[in-house]
Amino acid sequence: MKVETKRIERKRRPSSRIAEVYYSPDRPGMHDIKADFQWRRSHKPPRVIPQIRDAIMATIVAKFGLNFVDNLEIRYSRHCGCSMCPCSPGWIVKAKGRETFDKIMIWLKD
Repeated sequence: MKVETKRIERKRRPSSRIAEVYYSPDRPGMHDIKADFQWRRSHKPPRVIPQIRDAIMATIVAKFGLNFVDNLEIRYSRHCGCSMCPCSPGWIVKAKGRETFDKIMIWLKD
Protein backbone atom coordinates (compact mmCIF):
# COMPACT_ATOMS: atom_id res chain seq x y z
CA MET A 1 0.00 0.00 0.00
CA LYS A 2 1.43 3.36 -1.06
CA VAL A 3 1.31 6.18 1.48
CA GLU A 4 1.46 9.92 0.75
CA THR A 5 1.48 12.49 3.54
CA LYS A 6 1.26 16.24 3.92
CA ARG A 7 1.91 18.20 7.12
CA ILE A 8 -0.64 20.86 8.05
CA GLU A 9 0.41 23.59 10.48
CA ARG A 10 -2.22 24.89 12.86
CA LYS A 11 -1.71 28.46 13.88
CA ARG A 12 -4.76 29.11 16.04
CA ARG A 13 -5.31 26.34 18.58
CA PRO A 14 -4.09 22.85 19.43
CA SER A 15 -6.30 19.82 18.85
CA SER A 16 -6.27 16.12 19.64
CA ARG A 17 -6.94 15.35 15.94
CA ILE A 18 -3.50 14.42 14.66
CA ALA A 19 -4.32 12.89 11.28
CA GLU A 20 -6.92 12.56 8.56
CA VAL A 21 -6.69 9.42 6.41
CA TYR A 22 -8.22 9.18 2.95
CA TYR A 23 -8.72 5.87 1.11
CA SER A 24 -11.68 5.16 -1.16
CA PRO A 25 -10.90 2.56 -3.80
CA ASP A 26 -14.55 2.20 -4.88
CA ARG A 27 -15.18 5.94 -5.41
CA PRO A 28 -16.32 6.70 -8.98
CA GLY A 29 -14.14 9.81 -9.27
CA MET A 30 -14.69 13.16 -10.88
CA HIS A 31 -15.12 11.81 -14.42
CA ASP A 32 -18.73 11.02 -13.46
CA ILE A 33 -19.86 13.86 -11.20
CA LYS A 34 -23.41 12.57 -10.69
CA ALA A 35 -22.22 9.09 -9.64
CA ASP A 36 -19.58 10.62 -7.34
CA PHE A 37 -22.20 12.89 -5.74
CA GLN A 38 -24.50 9.90 -5.16
CA TRP A 39 -21.62 7.75 -3.80
CA ARG A 40 -20.65 10.40 -1.23
CA ARG A 41 -24.13 10.33 0.27
CA SER A 42 -24.92 6.64 0.10
CA HIS A 43 -21.73 4.57 0.52
CA LYS A 44 -21.33 2.36 3.55
CA PRO A 45 -18.51 3.23 5.95
CA PRO A 46 -15.59 0.89 5.28
CA ARG A 47 -14.03 -1.11 8.07
CA VAL A 48 -10.49 -0.36 9.15
CA ILE A 49 -8.77 -3.44 7.79
CA PRO A 50 -5.36 -4.49 9.15
CA GLN A 51 -3.44 -3.14 6.13
CA ILE A 52 -4.98 0.30 6.58
CA ARG A 53 -4.42 0.27 10.36
CA ASP A 54 -0.78 -0.79 9.87
CA ALA A 55 -0.19 1.96 7.31
CA ILE A 56 -1.77 4.57 9.63
CA MET A 57 0.28 3.42 12.64
CA ALA A 58 3.56 3.29 10.69
CA THR A 59 3.00 6.81 9.35
CA ILE A 60 2.13 8.23 12.78
CA VAL A 61 5.18 6.58 14.39
CA ALA A 62 7.39 8.04 11.65
CA LYS A 63 5.95 11.56 12.04
CA PHE A 64 5.22 11.83 15.78
CA GLY A 65 7.17 9.03 17.50
CA LEU A 66 6.13 5.98 19.49
CA ASN A 67 4.64 7.93 22.40
CA PHE A 68 1.53 8.83 20.34
CA VAL A 69 0.53 5.24 19.49
CA ASP A 70 -0.61 4.19 22.98
CA ASN A 71 -3.94 6.08 23.04
CA LEU A 72 -5.06 6.46 19.45
CA GLU A 73 -8.70 6.52 18.43
CA ILE A 74 -9.51 5.84 14.76
CA ARG A 75 -13.04 6.48 13.52
CA TYR A 76 -14.65 6.90 10.12
CA SER A 77 -16.43 10.13 9.21
CA ARG A 78 -18.14 11.25 6.02
CA HIS A 79 -17.14 14.78 7.04
CA CYS A 80 -13.47 14.03 7.71
CA GLY A 81 -11.96 16.73 5.51
CA CYS A 82 -14.91 19.11 5.24
CA SER A 83 -17.41 19.78 8.00
CA MET A 84 -20.00 21.23 5.59
CA CYS A 85 -20.55 18.32 3.20
CA PRO A 86 -19.53 14.69 2.65
CA CYS A 87 -17.09 15.58 -0.12
CA SER A 88 -14.01 14.05 1.54
CA PRO A 89 -14.86 11.00 3.67
CA GLY A 90 -12.08 9.32 5.61
CA TRP A 91 -10.76 8.25 9.00
CA ILE A 92 -10.03 10.71 11.78
CA VAL A 93 -7.14 9.78 14.06
CA LYS A 94 -7.14 11.37 17.51
CA ALA A 95 -4.57 11.07 20.27
CA LYS A 96 -6.72 10.84 23.40
CA GLY A 97 -5.44 12.98 26.23
CA ARG A 98 -2.93 14.88 24.07
CA GLU A 99 -3.11 18.12 22.20
CA THR A 100 -0.75 19.16 19.46
CA PHE A 101 -0.41 21.89 16.87
CA ASP A 102 0.78 19.42 14.22
CA LYS A 103 -1.56 17.47 11.97
CA ILE A 104 -0.92 15.32 8.95
CA MET A 105 -3.10 14.26 6.06
CA ILE A 106 -2.53 10.72 4.80
CA TRP A 107 -3.61 9.38 1.41
CA LEU A 108 -3.50 5.58 1.00
CA LYS A 109 -3.34 4.12 -2.50
CA ASP A 110 -3.24 0.55 -3.76
